[in-house]
Amino acid sequence: MPRRTIDQPKAGDQAKAGGEAGRARRRPGGRRSLVWLAAAVVLLVALYGGYWFAASRVLAGAVEGWMADMDRQGRDVVATDIGYEGFPLWFRVVAGQTSVSDPRLGVLTASSLRATARPWGWWYRLEASADGLDLRATPANHPPIHATARRLVAAADRDALGRRAVLVDLDDLV
Repeated sequence: MPRRTIDQPKAGDQAKAGGEAGRARRRPGGRRSLVWLAAAVVLLVALYGGYWFAASRVLAGAVEGWMADMDRQGRDVVATDIGYEGFPLWFRVVAGQTSVSDPRLGVLTASSLRATARPWGWWYRLEASADGLDLRATPANHPPIHATARRLVAAADRDALGRRAVLVDLDDLV
């Protein structure tokens, strides 16, 4: 049997020492933690994207419902190029040439309409704008009305107590 010196470990001890040294060189959970972090980020991005697109479909349904309600009330709504945009920071409904006509009152036209809300605050603030407004109304027992505005901006806010405020700004009203 070969003699060993005090510095040399036993054969079984060498395997232990090599395994412990190998574990000591690795960072605790380094690569695995990075994979879990990346998976969590990908999952959050996917969930937010799904939320945004599902909410934009709900918004599209609300716009179509409003147009159907107006039709049931005898008003005709025509909007061209209705689109939904703003991902990831906004919900935005955009329409091109739009007109709302009521046989009793007249016609309101706009060259473009836009309604905007933040994805994390749509329940308390909504902003809307219209460019190139033209109102031609003929109410019963009143003289005809014709008004134009270059731009209309409106915002509806709700505070923490549920109170609502509506702000309207008209540019170049004639």
